[in-house]
Order: sequence, then structure tokens, then C-alpha cells
Amino acid sequence: MFTYRAFDFDRTSNRRSTFRTYERSLHAQKTDAEMYETGKAHAQSNLKINIANWLKHDAEHIAAIVTFHNNPLYIAGYVAHILNKELVCNGLQYPDPDSKNIAVARFKVKGSEIPFYIVYLDQTANNFVQASGRLGNKNKHLAALRSMLSSEGLINNEIIEFYDDDQRNYLDALSLGQIKCHWVSSEIPTFTIKRELENLQKKIKSPY
Repeated sequence: MFTYRAFDFDRTSNRRSTFRTYERSLHAQKTDAEMYETGKAHAQSNLKINIANWLKHDAEHIAAIVTFHNNPLYIAGYVAHILNKELVCNGLQYPDPDSKNIAVARFKVKGSEIPFYIVYLDQTANNFVQASGRLGNKNKHLAALRSMLSSEGLINNEIIEFYDDDQRNYLDALSLGQIKCHWVSSEIPTFTIKRELENLQKKIKSPY
């Protein structure tokens, strides 16, 4: 049986936000390989301390990234550094037939048969602002992740643990079934869960 964990990217998995400087349209001239290697290089100084103790992808854990960031190859570079394994993108899907906003990039992890998913907002510039405003939270990201895992026979009704530094994403996701939410500190350079939120979770009658 696996432990399932879905992580936000900017300020949850890393220390400093990267979207404004590595939004996809700003680097249209770079190849996928260049973008991936850039992410690997930046990860060395920008990852949260101890994130590798949480973001695991192995025989007992399935991890994924769920983010509004729109540059999955850059993010994959960070993940490769965390796992100390190379990632190769081998597919892109849109699980919601009514929307092309939420995309799922499927990555092959070297030495593993379990794919790594990066669920992201596939829009740029003004379209990004409008699409992110309409979504407002990560609930559709999380639904897309579960759909992909289910389609590959990797999950049934198990709980996905969700880690995010944004309060709205955390609180809105509490309304979903089969998920346990963790509010992560954005300010502390070490990956840290805000323990005081455990009491808030109880107050709003989360079943977990």
C-alpha cells in the first residue's frame, strides 16, 4: 500500500517563488532539456530544507506536484534533484474534457515503474490570470491527479495528503473527500507544517 502525497511547488517545496521569473512564456526560446537543467541547477539553492524527507517516490510512496506554475519542465528539474533521479516527460493529458486549463505532465522516473505527475495550469500571460482567477483553488488539480492515478490502477479510495502554503487552497481542499490537508509555512526555509492548523481543522469538522 502506498502513501500518496501531493505538494504545491512555489514556497511549499521551495523557498523563493519562481513563477514571475520562470513563467513559461518568458523562456519560450529555451528547449525542454534546457528548462529541465535550469530547474535542477536552481534546486540546489532554492529547495526547502528537508523536503526530500517528505517528497518521496518509491515502493511505499507516490508523490506529485499540484501547482498554478505553468512550467512543468522547470519544476521537473527540482523534482529530479529531490529524488536524485532523472525524469523524462512521456506524456501530457487534460483529464477534464470541458477544460484545457488543467494539464497533467507524466514523467518517467529513472529506475521506477510509477509515473510522477505534475498537475499545472496550462495557460500563459493574460489567459493565465483569467484562468487562475476562475479556478481560485487547487481542487480541480487534485481531482485531476486522482483521475490520473486511478486510470493507471494506482489508487482506489485511499487518502491523498495535500501540502500547500496558501491558506485558501488548504481550506478549500478540506471540502474534498479522501484527502488530508496540511498547511505549510511559506516563510521558514525548512519544510514545516503549521501545527496550529490542526486545531482549525478540527473546528471546521474535518473527518481527519
